Amino acid sequence: MLYKNLIEGKIAEVEASSDFCQAQIGKIEKYTDLIRLWSATHNIVSKQLTEQDLWENIYDSIFALSQLKSLFFSPEHLGDKIIDAGAGGGFPGIPLSIIFATKRFVLIDSDRKKCSFLRAAKANLGLDNVSVVNKRLEDLEPVGLIVTKAAFSPSHAGTLAMAAKKGASIIIWSLPKSTHDFVAVLQNHDCVLSQKIGYTLPGEKERSILVFSKL
Repeated sequence: MLYKNLIEGKIAEVEASSDFCQAQIGKIEKYTDLIRLWSATHNIVSKQLTEQDLWENIYDSIFALSQLKSLFFSPEHLGDKIIDAGAGGGFPGIPLSIIFATKRFVLIDSDRKKCSFLRAAKANLGLDNVSVVNKRLEDLEPVGLIVTKAAFSPSHAGTLAMAAKKGASIIIWSLPKSTHDFVAVLQNHDCVLSQKIGYTLPGEKERSILVFSKL
């Protein structure tokens, strides 16, 4: 499978052990099985999502592993938990937590059923580094490291800024055309764009990861 091979290559960028790579691929396969099982009776992801779409979402979640590792393990964020805001079906938090097993991930979502799925995924995949919280992001104390994928439109990005403490990083998976709108909103909340990672998925699908710093 195209995406499985691509994902193996990405994992190899941050972990040289082939045994580690195969173990993580096994967990990712189990994760896709859980999504399909739960989505048959629950609104976890769109029912129009094909198996290829699921693997594309996983690949998209981990495309920038090398850059994210540098950020996650930087001196500024070494002790920070990684908050996946609006975690939904678990992108990007679950794939990232599978690979960065020494980092603590907190998956936040206001939807009770999605949180039930996330807890099932945590248990079935043995993700001891993951916690699931059924709350709105704005109900949390300000945090130091936030990731989010397809959960916040630019017009609602102010919520991310208000959840970030001074010196925090906010990492947003985005379409390139939305960059200007995210910047326009977040700069009004003392956040500056510190890094933009542009890339293209198979099928010529352009994507960006935007990293904002809270002043």
